[in-house]
Amino acid sequence: MFGGQPPTFADFIRQSVGGALSSRGSVYRWAEARDLLAEHARSIRFRDGVVCPNPLYLANADSPAGRHRLDVLTGRSHGDLHLGNVLIPDIGGLQPTVDRFQLVDLDTYQPHGPLTTDPVFFLLSGVAHCLTNVPAHRWDAVRSAVLRPTQAGSSDPPFDLVSSVSAATTRTIRDLDDGLTGDWTIQFLLSTLAGALTFTAFCNLGPRRRAWFFRLAAECGRVLLYMLNEAVPDDAVSVDDLFPGPLAAVSQPDVREARLLPAADVDRLITQIWTLPANSEETDRLFRQAYSEIRHSLDARSVVAVLCQLHQDASRLLGPRANLPVPPAQPGLLDVPGPGLLRSRGAGHGVD
Repeated sequence: MFGGQPPTFADFIRQSVGGALSSRGSVYRWAEARDLLAEHARSIRFRDGVVCPNPLYLANADSPAGRHRLDVLTGRSHGDLHLGNVLIPDIGGLQPTVDRFQLVDLDTYQPHGPLTTDPVFFLLSGVAHCLTNVPAHRWDAVRSAVLRPTQAGSSDPPFDLVSSVSAATTRTIRDLDDGLTGDWTIQFLLSTLAGALTFTAFCNLGPRRRAWFFRLAAECGRVLLYMLNEAVPDDAVSVDDLFPGPLAAVSQPDVREARLLPAADVDRLITQIWTLPANSEETDRLFRQAYSEIRHSLDARSVVAVLCQLHQDASRLLGPRANLPVPPAQPGLLDVPGPGLLRSRGAGHGVD
């Protein structure tokens, strides 16, 4: 929440990114190592000569974003709506019933969260997934589409995803006929900046995509300053190798494609787990296998740790379960992989 008053734009960015911007957070520590904290770099000059405000600077109270307040549009918010948290039923060989989707992982749900959090994070999750199949020379065009979705200019993914999400959300707000469209545009931009900055912390994306998201956050900042009639600070720091490390091949996907999932196969793995003692290597291996089959997620390690703790608790309460039957295989769900975690909080103008 924002203390009962409209937050500044900087407050909103900082709150949306969350702990990653704290002194122990991943984004802060990365920026500190690259001399990109706000006190050292108010603006950034990229390799192609483009100068943008440092998105970390815009999260500071003494930046131009700290002088303007936002009437946050709030409502029911999942809070972590990446692709892996949307399940689509699949019945046999029929077309998946998309209109019967289900959302999972509701521990971040808020009844009064920023309404831009979910569409933005879902959009960025989809873009992150699609980028590996986009030729390198078109990555700039994808970033331009995210910044100017009405000018996406292509029906291919991820361009179609960008234009569809933007059109659907803008139309919904406009149809309310409450004069909220202008507020929505600013809030959507701020959420995109915060979301892109958050995605830079996902090491699994590799150096190229993490750098792409940082550039997106910076470009969002440049658009924001233009809308506020504020100048980009003229003391730009040149940046080049933002995320040192081996560059993944852009033309090859590094996450598995969506596919049909036999849910009972996962049930069989879980059943095997219950027959094993807690904290065994085989238990951990089977948990990882089950989770990777269910989610193909980029944060399996942390989730498996939670599953192992649940297994320990259940084993202690219920005792060994060595005689459970192993269920037969049968059709399950269509899984769509995706990264990440964004925990946002907000207060302001409620919309149901």
